[in-house]
Amino acid sequence: MPIQNCSICGTTLPQALTLTQQSYCQKIECKLSWQRNQHNKIHQHRSQQKALYESARDKRVQHFLVANNLEASDINLVELPYVDTQSSAPPEERLSDFREFLHKLLQTLDEVEDETLIRSPNKTLEHSATALKTLEFCASCQGKCCHKGRQYHSFLQRHTLLKAIQENPHFSIANELNEPNPESIVETYLSHIPEESITDSCLYHTASGCALPGNLRANICSEFYCNNLSDFINKSVSGEAKKHTISVNEQNNTLINIQIIQ
Repeated sequence: MPIQNCSICGTTLPQALTLTQQSYCQKIECKLSWQRNQHNKIHQHRSQQKALYESARDKRVQHFLVANNLEASDINLVELPYVDTQSSAPPEERLSDFREFLHKLLQTLDEVEDETLIRSPNKTLEHSATALKTLEFCASCQGKCCHKGRQYHSFLQRHTLLKAIQENPHFSIANELNEPNPESIVETYLSHIPEESITDSCLYHTASGCALPGNLRANICSEFYCNNLSDFINKSVSGEAKKHTISVNEQNNTLINIQIIQ
């Protein structure tokens, strides 16, 4: 049945609006009020979903602790995201775009202007004792942060290529000037793209990790940690972490995985 009256002020709606099922009149105050109501409904629904998830998560964690003879007071609970890792062959158009991007990036190597580097928003302390644990955490998430590499061309920047050229002598032409060989650099990066990578993620993102060697990657790939993982690493380095650590992986308010990180 068509809506007859404005849901905000009660004014009879013109026929043109009733046919569109729009529930507010043309007054700006009614439109704004309706938008606020919709926003509040969405916020309320999300809050309810989050509360339900947290309740279910806490029960699962408690059962997990009992099953493994662990005490809650001895546990670091690190909640991380989770992404599906469906793989597919990168489309030719995307490979062509990436090749073009690399060529354009190489043309900027001689620029003297400072480059705004892609940096991690979190300040994470580093310590070799946490390195292996970090790998386990990231493996349980399966690389949500890597998906941003789809949009930002694997986070490669001028700084990345300059560092790669310095660390990979074979990128340079054997002449007196020791100039970088653009085709060698482009082909090297293209050669490391796997036959299949995670769909709609970084070209180098695979189910088993990153296919790009470390000395070719952008700094952000080794510097970035999500908020909860960064907090845990900082506590571990500063000696504030508890005896045992459990990771919980969540996707769309659903608990996907729970495990002990050794």
